[in-house]
Amino acid sequence: MDLLSKISHAVKESELRPADHIYCYRSGSISSYAHHGIYIGDGKVIHFLDNSEAAGGNGEGPGSIFRGFSSSSASTSKSRCEECGTNKKGGVQMTCLNCFLKGDSLRLFFYGVSKAELALSLRGGCSGMKAEEPEQVLHRANYLLRTDGFGTYNLQTHNCEDFAIYCKTGIIDLKNGTSKQVELVRQVGKFGAQFLGKKSSNLIGVFQKLKTHLVDERWERDSVGCHIAVEELVKMYTRGIR
Repeated sequence: MDLLSKISHAVKESELRPADHIYCYRSGSISSYAHHGIYIGDGKVIHFLDNSEAAGGNGEGPGSIFRGFSSSSASTSKSRCEECGTNKKGGVQMTCLNCFLKGDSLRLFFYGVSKAELALSLRGGCSGMKAEEPEQVLHRANYLLRTDGFGTYNLQTHNCEDFAIYCKTGIIDLKNGTSKQVELVRQVGKFGAQFLGKKSSNLIGVFQKLKTHLVDERWERDSVGCHIAVEELVKMYTRGIR
């Protein structure tokens, strides 16, 4: 993979391997959020969807956090292919790669990155956490697909990125979630509130402080969460424990 691809996270379908964590930015979404999933081979993806995305819309994005925690479903929708069919209910589903992408660009999520590398991808797309072996990743994804056992979709704490990160690492934060894009929105809002009303002529300094703050928070958040076996996790969600 060349340097440009490493920075953009762009990847070709031919370069994918089973158990890869893939994502794409929803171009039709108001908030231009990223949708995540686990590639399992043969052009198939297992991913976790909210009701809007499952029904053919573009789902919810982190930008809706700034709109009273409401849905930000795009007005345009792209129907699934005949093979994948339609499903108006969200949850863990398997679709072809084309229906996962909906015409958007394919990207690869990186694991085990350094703090310096994390600083180059503040919007998301990488983590300092270590990915586990492909066999373990595929076992989690397929088990959650068979049982539809990943619980109820929640934009802030339990979304498609949380699903993919859990499949790759076995780690989940049951309280706050592990989604990098949601955490980015939270931290930008938190940092912005601290400077609201303050006069500053040094905008470059403010943005540098924001970047440092975001990198530090992202790096620290990568160590939060519990390693839970998928069978136990499904039992917990079945019992309604979060």
